[in-house]
Amino acid sequence: VLSVEQKIRKKNFMFRIGKNNKDEIIITIPDDSPLVSVNGEIKMGGIKATDLSFSDIALEINMGGILFDNVNCENVDLEVDMGGLEFVNSEFDSIKADVNMGGIKLNKCNGGSADLKAEMGGVDVSGEYDSITGEAEMGGIELDVNDDCKIDVETEMGGVRVNGTDMGKKYKN
Repeated sequence: VLSVEQKIRKKNFMFRIGKNNKDEIIITIPDDSPLVSVNGEIKMGGIKATDLSFSDIALEINMGGILFDNVNCENVDLEVDMGGLEFVNSEFDSIKADVNMGGIKLNKCNGGSADLKAEMGGVDVSGEYDSITGEAEMGGIELDVNDDCKIDVETEMGGVRVNGTDMGKKYKN
């Protein structure tokens, strides 16, 4: 049974100068129901997905972040205008990510190919990959990856660091 639950928290007024309210929609997917394809667009807000498997996922986020923890997916295509993107302990065959104002972090992930672009933010990648291409216009790129990974990355305002070694503004092997 698919379960959808909305949590609305009370508004908290702090010194009568503004408010702090946070609404959530929680979607619980049964263990025996595979997700084949997920497509979505969010105007304002973020996504947090934990312990899920997809074949394909394509998301556009206008204002908000994406956090995937222990997510397995064949093809990932993500666009974020204002907010960060983070994958933790996840696996994918290919990922394409374009973040306008925010960083990209792939922490302890395994993947085939990664095509990453951050206009105003850094790119931080650790794990095992076949290939990584990427750009960071206003931020650095830090890669801690396997030695046989094919890499083609560059930054305009920042540095490139591969497995602990500074490489200047551009690196290709």
